[in-house]
Amino acid sequence: MFVEQIDRFEQNQKFDQYLTDKLFYLMKKYGPHQCFRIYHGRGKELFIEDALWDFTIDHLAPYKLIFNIHCHSWDDSYWSFYDRIKASLVSQLSQCYAQHFQAVEKAFLFSVQVRTHLNCFFLEQNIPSTIVVVENQLRFQLSLNENQNIGLFFDMRSGREWVQNNSKNKSVLNLFSYTCSFSLYALLGNARNVVNMDMSQTSIHLGRKNHSLNADLLGDYANRVQFFSHDILKSMGKIKKLGPYDLIIVDPPSFQNSFSMKKDLPWLLHRLKELINVHGLLFLAINNPHVHIRDCLLEYGELLGEEFTLLKLLSAPGEFVENHIGHGLKILIYQKVL
Repeated sequence: MFVEQIDRFEQNQKFDQYLTDKLFYLMKKYGPHQCFRIYHGRGKELFIEDALWDFTIDHLAPYKLIFNIHCHSWDDSYWSFYDRIKASLVSQLSQCYAQHFQAVEKAFLFSVQVRTHLNCFFLEQNIPSTIVVVENQLRFQLSLNENQNIGLFFDMRSGREWVQNNSKNKSVLNLFSYTCSFSLYALLGNARNVVNMDMSQTSIHLGRKNHSLNADLLGDYANRVQFFSHDILKSMGKIKKLGPYDLIIVDPPSFQNSFSMKKDLPWLLHRLKELINVHGLLFLAINNPHVHIRDCLLEYGELLGEEFTLLKLLSAPGEFVENHIGHGLKILIYQKVL
């Protein structure tokens, strides 16, 4: 079924050419040493309802590509599709590096993760467990063969850049910090201090590692940043003690048993309101594709009340094409006015 849908689509749209054209555009936009997403299947950017919903391709700096394929099952009919796309991208990347970036040709590294209802496996062998990639000036360590999430969400790039540009001299609270990418951008933007909190010890450990990777850019960051592997819902006392804050970043997981967007997020926001200084900022990210931006504006605007005004709306970078407008990444930035 999967391959049949692809073949029917290619008769009209030429999927391979679409990918290579987009890759060339993104290489010119970001450069060969940056990480970025080439194809975002969840957005249904090619108007295919089923075939490419769980297929993504990321560029992880020179000569590295990662394919993520989430499917109900895997059979031999998928190989021809995968091999063809891989060959096409390698050819285009080689030409792009040689013609426009004078890069020395070397082997491409592929990490291909397939997730089914039953297991997770890899189509390519000899994949390193970690690599370091660059976004803007900053370095991040990624895990290629362990988890569904490799350590950096590429769709949040515009949000991270906004944080950098709005952190100067601010006290920043970074909740659900994951691997602490917001913290790096805030410190690069000369934040006064940053508090990172996430319940995952593994994520916090990697967050510390990411900071050490950027020590040359961040200066005396060790005196301006703190890390806590705590359950946020059980740590309001600690959060309050370390406050108040000029900028609070709330980027909760959309689908996690330990946190309910419907019940826990309103509870949390209600308690965070009092911890934001007047004229302070609340950065709220919602990445549930089943929720429309209109519903977010209504619900959270009402919850925050007259104390806060909506300052700005952000979304994912332009390469994250969304067929269903308003259902992609939603970033709501509020300012406390009372």
